[in-house]
Amino acid sequence: MIETIARQGEKSASRRKAVGFALAAGVAGFALAGAGAYLGARWESALPMPAQPAVAAMPAGDELDRWLTGVAENLRLYAKDQRHVVEVPGERKGYIEAWLGERLGRPLKVPDLAAEELTFRGARLIAVNDRPAAQLVYLEPDGRPLSIGITRTARQDQSPTVAQRDDVNLLHWNRGGNAYVIAGWSD
Repeated sequence: MIETIARQGEKSASRRKAVGFALAAGVAGFALAGAGAYLGARWESALPMPAQPAVAAMPAGDELDRWLTGVAENLRLYAKDQRHVVEVPGERKGYIEAWLGERLGRPLKVPDLAAEELTFRGARLIAVNDRPAAQLVYLEPDGRPLSIGITRTARQDQSPTVAQRDDVNLLHWNRGGNAYVIAGWSD
């Protein structure tokens, strides 16, 4: 999915001379938000949402920045080591769901994103803002990893929002006491 968006970005780059950088960036951001919202809605619907309140707040300022930066840094770090991209391989999906669900204090179901040409590679537990976060790792058709991060939050529901940390595009949102972020390459 991110690769498709990246190809759209390449097409936009050729138009940039004609319509200007601001318009192309706006179109690319809109495309990323729309595609991410579609993927996020499909993925999020596979995850049962608990009725219990969130365990910790994630204010909009520095903690949100650290959440997004932490997910981007983890993607960048583990993408360099193809043998250790994940802590637990995708073949152990049931274990991943139980393990990360327990660590996050909420039920977790690993979404099947094969229809989006993403192959589930596995997962790892990461710490961001002194809280546990799940990092589900998928492979794009070109073999590069794309990750989905999940952590608990007390923040209000928020629509998908696009962000970028260096070479990593991020689409993040909050719903039902959970913070989500999809991270993939910007090129």
